[in-house]
Amino acid sequence: MEIVLPCNYDHPPLREHSRISIPSNYRVATVNYDEFNYRRSIRRPMDGFQEVKSRRTKKTEVALANTPAPGSRYPRYINGYQVYGEGSSITSLIKRKFGRDNFDFEPVREVGDGTEDSPLITWFYQAGTNLRYEEAWCEQTEEILTTVARQLGQTHVILRREAHNQRNTYDAMGSIITHTIRTRNGDIDVNTLEFDDWHLTATFGRDDETLYLQGHVYVVWHGKPNRIGSSISLMEQPQFQRHHAKPGEEGTLVLWLCDNTKQKPPSTRRR
Repeated sequence: MEIVLPCNYDHPPLREHSRISIPSNYRVATVNYDEFNYRRSIRRPMDGFQEVKSRRTKKTEVALANTPAPGSRYPRYINGYQVYGEGSSITSLIKRKFGRDNFDFEPVREVGDGTEDSPLITWFYQAGTNLRYEEAWCEQTEEILTTVARQLGQTHVILRREAHNQRNTYDAMGSIITHTIRTRNGDIDVNTLEFDDWHLTATFGRDDETLYLQGHVYVVWHGKPNRIGSSISLMEQPQFQRHHAKPGEEGTLVLWLCDNTKQKPPSTRRR
């Protein structure tokens, strides 16, 4: 008789299966692992599979899921989990980005109805100003965000920056690393950037006052980036198309929880 222990971590080296031969009078145990979850299923010769999961294990799972990720001040969103809480607001988003809350927010562009079928996509005032975005790119960007919002079950999207291939660098405490440059008007501190795969920076939620998720949506250019005639689409094979991914951030969506937001595993209770 053999015991099979499959590991389904996101990291490729741990996806391999290991087979161990055991005596025939042993029962067979199948152990499934993922980033924040531990489950054990025991199979006996006559009664099939029986899942064993204690309340303590579930509480630990939820606690870990709401712990800030390494190098970040926010917990990383786990795909498929349910998000809840008061969430963040567009006002706090502006205050965190610009250091003030008396900024008059005027969206550059808005598309959608604010429903799950037609999420409202709001272009942040900076989006569309750094690059000469063609109308076709705007529509393709909105199509990408609509698809992602439907997957996440959210109705409002704030596009904070259109497609770009750089990101801020952070220290171990989650603070942005800066450096000083000299100008004619004096020394100023600027964020230290590093290369990243092409992505959109967006925030997702139920409305402007209840924002739950923030982060990167990775995309691919068909043709030369930012050149007339090129097109943009959602990345479908990140395992082959990501080249600057950090450990644990290899997917198409790399999202974190906003302030006052928590997540929990989807309910598995039978009705």
